[in-house]
Amino acid sequence: MAATCGAACAEDAPLIDTATQPWSGAVSGGYIRTSGNSSTSATNLKFELDYTDLPWRNELTGAAANGHTGGNTSAEQYAIGDKLKFNFDEVDYAFGDITFDSDRFSGIAENFAESAGYGRRLLMTEHQTLDAELGAGFSEQQRVGENGYEIQPIVTIGGKYEYAFSNTSQFIQTLRTEIGSKNTFVNPVSQLKLNIIGALFAALNYEVRYNTTVPAESRHTDIITSVNFGYGFGGKKP
Repeated sequence: MAATCGAACAEDAPLIDTATQPWSGAVSGGYIRTSGNSSTSATNLKFELDYTDLPWRNELTGAAANGHTGGNTSAEQYAIGDKLKFNFDEVDYAFGDITFDSDRFSGIAENFAESAGYGRRLLMTEHQTLDAELGAGFSEQQRVGENGYEIQPIVTIGGKYEYAFSNTSQFIQTLRTEIGSKNTFVNPVSQLKLNIIGALFAALNYEVRYNTTVPAESRHTDIITSVNFGYGFGGKKP
C-alpha cells in the first residue's frame, strides 16, 4: 500500500515535467447520457489546455453538450474554467480559479465563481498522486425562471486523485465544492482514461452535480455519464 509523503519525495517524483514542452492538452468528443432535471442523450465536446513555465502553471478547460428529443432541445450545457497556480515548491502551491457553468435544464441556469486559495500534494508515488485545495471567493448564480444574479461568499474545497494502472490506462477522480449560505454546489467527477494508439484515447466519465437550493420544480441532483474519444498532446496522454 502506498504511503503519503511530503517534500522529501521531491527528488523521486517531480511535480511537473516540463522537459519536453510547456504546452499540453487534449480535445475529445462523444456521447453523454443525463438524468435528473433532464433525462436525455446528447453529444459533447471537451478540451483541456495547460501551459507550464515554473513556478507558474495555467490550466484552461471547457465543455459543451447539446441534445434533442422529438425535434426539441432537451439538453444544453456549457462550462469553462481557468486556474492559475504558483508553485512554492514540489508540494505546496497557491491558486486563483474562475469558472462558468450554464445548464438551462437544471435548477441553476448560470453560475459564475471566482476563488483563490492554497493547495498541497498529499500523496506522491510512482503510480499515484493526490492534491487537496482550500480556498475562498464569491459566486454569482441565476436560478431558472428568475432574473438577475444572487451573489454569495463561498468557501471552496477541491481535490484530484490520479492512479496510473499502466502506461496506457489511468483513473482520475476530481472534486469541486462551493459552500455558501444560500447554496452549496458539489461536483465529483470520475474518469477512466485508456490509450488506444499513439495520442488517441478513450475516456469513460461519471459526473454528479448537486445543488442544495433549487427552484420548487427542479431536482437537486443531475448525473451525467459519457463516453468520449479524443487526441492528447504533451503531458495529457495517459
